Amino acid sequence: MSDLTPSALLHYAWEWRRIRTTIGTGDVSFEARVLWEILCETGHFPPTTPNTLRRALNGRTHDLAALISRYELRNKAVERLLVDYTRIRVADGLDFSSTSALARTLARDFWQTIESVNPEQNDLRLSPETYRAWLERISVKADGQPRIDTDNIQLAVRAFHLDLSAWATAEL
Repeated sequence: MSDLTPSALLHYAWEWRRIRTTIGTGDVSFEARVLWEILCETGHFPPTTPNTLRRALNGRTHDLAALISRYELRNKAVERLLVDYTRIRVADGLDFSSTSALARTLARDFWQTIESVNPEQNDLRLSPETYRAWLERISVKADGQPRIDTDNIQLAVRAFHLDLSAWATAEL
C-alpha cells in the first residue's frame, strides 16, 4: 500500500473504466473512488492531488493564480493570500464554478474595491471609514444600478476572515 501513487490508482481507474465499458457495465468501481478519498484524507497522496477520483479522471486543472491575477490587484501580498486561500478551498472540495465565483468575489468585489476606496490600504485590517466606503461602493453595480446581492459578497468576505482567524488560532 505504501507504494500506491495517485498515478497508479488513476491508471487502474482508467483501465477499469475501459474494461467495464467493453463488457457493458457501469463506471469506475466504488472501491477505487473510496480508496482515492481515503488516501487523500489520510495524507498518503500529496496535498496537490485532486480530492476525488472523479476530479482526477476529469483531468482539468485550473490556474488559480490566473483567477485572482486577472483583477490586477496592487497589493501582491493580498493577491498571494487570496490565491492560497482559493487553493485550500479547492483542496477541501470546492468545484470550479464555485471557485471562480469565490475568486471574483474576493479579488474584485472585496480587495479591488478596497484598493479603489483606499489606495493606501496595505493589509486586511480595515478602518471603519474604509469598511463603510467599501459597503457603500459594493451596494451599486458598475452600471450604476443598485446591487441586490451585497449579502452574498459580505458573507464570502466574512467566511474568508473567519477561516483565516480559525487557521491562525489552530497554528498557535
